[in-house]
Amino acid sequence: MIRRIHRFAAAAAACFAVLLGINRLSVRVCGAGLVRVFYEKIAGGVQFQPGNSAVSRSDTMRDICSSCGFSPMLPSYLPVQFELTHTETDTNPYVNFCFQDGDARIALTIEQFPENQAEADIMAGFPSDQYQIHEAQQGGAEILTSWEESQFTAVFMQEHVLYTLFTEDVGQQESLKILNSFFA
Repeated sequence: MIRRIHRFAAAAAACFAVLLGINRLSVRVCGAGLVRVFYEKIAGGVQFQPGNSAVSRSDTMRDICSSCGFSPMLPSYLPVQFELTHTETDTNPYVNFCFQDGDARIALTIEQFPENQAEADIMAGFPSDQYQIHEAQQGGAEILTSWEESQFTAVFMQEHVLYTLFTEDVGQQESLKILNSFFA
């Protein structure tokens, strides 16, 4: 009986060591642990780390959106020093692009909603209680923006596609330049 327990414990330890090694390899190769990579592959998600040139980022963003089944507006300007570090997708269509330069971050979330869903219901989730919300019109879209400390958020709808731009430690002028490049 004790030998069986020892054999079982040895087999369990060997399996754990193999999984630990595979997980370390997954972190090095994919930039994420085994569970996350497995989830993204099963759920249809994409993790991508392309080069830093603006052309490759733009083409990559367009290709990823296309693979989700839609062609949303994309910003024509992103600061060159920011690297695309993570992309999350879903087939409803939804895509989230994350860029980083040190501690500075840019996140762009784009989600298409059914045409029968009211735009007011979709936009209702934007915070307004403790934030200074500014409204503007550009390119036929109503844009809601908020600037709090080092964080900028802009939300707008265009043809039942919800766009959320979030920046942190990027600066207000640069954040507005990214936002305005959607309509350039």
